[in-house]
Amino acid sequence: MLLSSTIFSVFLSVVSPASAPTVDAAKDPVYVKMVGFNHDLRSSQAVIRVHTKLHGFPPLSFSVEGTVYYRAPNKQKVIFTKLPPLIGGMVKDQPELPPPMAWPSSFAISLITHEVGDSWYLMRPKASDSPVVQLQVEVSNATGAPLRYIWENKDGSTIAMANSYTSVHGHLVVTSETGSAHGKLYRADVETQLSNYQFDITIPDQVFAQR
Repeated sequence: MLLSSTIFSVFLSVVSPASAPTVDAAKDPVYVKMVGFNHDLRSSQAVIRVHTKLHGFPPLSFSVEGTVYYRAPNKQKVIFTKLPPLIGGMVKDQPELPPPMAWPSSFAISLITHEVGDSWYLMRPKASDSPVVQLQVEVSNATGAPLRYIWENKDGSTIAMANSYTSVHGHLVVTSETGSAHGKLYRADVETQLSNYQFDITIPDQVFAQR
């Protein structure tokens, strides 16, 4: 999770429904490439470790571990173990995001810009009871890989994160994330590592049903 709150505020100031044309996900070339990213991957599982530094007095830092699961075409789940109360609040603030092919059913998607190396999309939830106000996503034009996410939530919290990728057994997967989270009761910097990837394994339905 990367991106400073300053960058976040700049984006919010320049993006509006009038300036962001609606995207036809079936025709936008970068979005189509993103949907096809790792299209041959049936399922995956990885260990996730999150190290958090809370700013305040006194400053605190702690780490948590869990497992992240994916099953094609649109199932994704992160399950942490023994979350401290404060990190639990941050996890609650960041709603789980399904894979890109499922986004058009849940979000109204607009194009912010196509740049030379990447593209930015603005996503607003279709459901009125969603805790999210909007989500911005940066995508690599070359690979279709999602590079950065910026959440703005109805409770006033904001979360920004950036992905780093590595090729593992022929699959380009996220192996680290850096970023920041800001809520009513916390301000934190977060570093995430993903390792021990397993691919094309059987994952029970009950894993994705957990809350």
